[in-house]
Amino acid sequence: MRRIMPLLLLAVLVSLACQRGQTELASAARADLQRLPAASHMVFYCDVDKVTHSPLAEEVLQQLEKHMQREVHDRDFAEFQAATGFDPRRDVHTILVGAAPLPDSARRFGAIVRGRFEEQRLRDYVRQKAAEEHAESPWREETVGAHTLYIPQEKDGDMAFCFADSTTLYVGEREWLRALLQNEKPESRGIKPEMLAALQRKLRYGDQFWFALELTEEMKKSHHLPAELRHNFPKAEDINAVAFSARVDKGLAFEGQVECGKAETSKLLTEALRGGLAAVKLSVAADRPTVDALNSIAIEQKDNKMVMHGELSEQFFNKLREQKLFIWDEKFAQRRPHGEI
Repeated sequence: MRRIMPLLLLAVLVSLACQRGQTELASAARADLQRLPAASHMVFYCDVDKVTHSPLAEEVLQQLEKHMQREVHDRDFAEFQAATGFDPRRDVHTILVGAAPLPDSARRFGAIVRGRFEEQRLRDYVRQKAAEEHAESPWREETVGAHTLYIPQEKDGDMAFCFADSTTLYVGEREWLRALLQNEKPESRGIKPEMLAALQRKLRYGDQFWFALELTEEMKKSHHLPAELRHNFPKAEDINAVAFSARVDKGLAFEGQVECGKAETSKLLTEALRGGLAAVKLSVAADRPTVDALNSIAIEQKDNKMVMHGELSEQFFNKLREQKLFIWDEKFAQRRPHGEI
């Protein structure tokens, strides 16, 4: 027993270390995943509130406001804020999106936005602007129980949005919205249990920003994988799933995983990405902060997976501040229109 105890203690310590390195899915997001369209194979989540209130993001946003006074203080935007009481920078808290596989994702998707919304003021403002411009309303309305569906003036009318309450905005396919609002057709919503289990397993940073994609056989056969990916990586059709997550605090940490059908494919992908990373390092060899950032990226093969992990530390961003690079460059706003950020 004395020989076994040290091994048990070591196992517990390793387990605790792993748990500290991984953040679980936010409980609110976990609940909303069961409201997304059941056909969702692509899922995206962002806790806008957490991200924008992290020390790094707060500083970056302050610098952006300083550099872009004209955009931030745009007269039309100020008028919109005053009339509606809505500021997307402050009043959008979380965004969760689920979509069906391509080519149906543009039509079969659902988004759940949590925040602060005053439906009446927002609706009145849009109607007033339409009247001032002698234009028709940008939507038609449909009543579902105690709620109003706003259906954009389009030919097919498949898409709509709805304020479920003062803290929730739904956007998506009309049939999904109707079923959700009336608590009908439970089979039409909620991601598959196996996808939820995969998210919990694959997402290292589940509380701030992440996305996941399952590539179905239909997607592969329909040739909807990007042509550039097919050209640069002929084994692309053996890719089954992709997951990426990131966390912002005083620095930025991220991890991405690509799951393949065969270990041979993940090995090829790992080697290709390592080669690409090495080439990028050579091209920016004179830029020390960039090289330091690239050196933090680790790419490895784990059985049939390629895993990429990186961390842009607080020290890295301190170097950018000291050398007045990126957002801390006084000429940042002047270069921005030319795409030289």
